[in-house]
This record gives sequence, C-alpha cells and structure tokens, in this order.
Amino acid sequence: MERNTPSRGLGDDIKKITAATGLDQLAKQIAKLLDEDCGCDKRQDWLNEQTKDWNIYKKRNKDK
Repeated sequence: MERNTPSRGLGDDIKKITAATGLDQLAKQIAKLLDEDCGCDKRQDWLNEQTKDWNIYKKRNKDK
C-alpha cells in the first residue's frame, strides 16, 4: 500500500504505520518461523469493513 493512497478504513492506516516502522516484516518473519499465517491481511480487511462508515473515511472515499 502506497503512503499517498487514501485509506479505506482503520486497517489501511495501521498497515501504513506497521510498514513504515518495519513491524509488518517482523510479524511475517515470526509467522514464518511458527509456520503460520500472521493474519495481517484478514485483520486489515476486517478493520476496514468495521470502520468504513467512520466520518474520516467517508469523507476520504466519497468520490469513489
């Protein structure tokens, strides 16, 4: 996800923060060591779905 891309919900904002800090790569490495899926994409989608009607995201996405 590009930093300049408008967020569809809270999940996108959290993904931007974790990518900027490197925590996304850490989570993926730990998941790989444990032979599991980190669940990051599912969590992002779930958070986006739960927060898409928040005013901040409605304003950003009203033209789409």
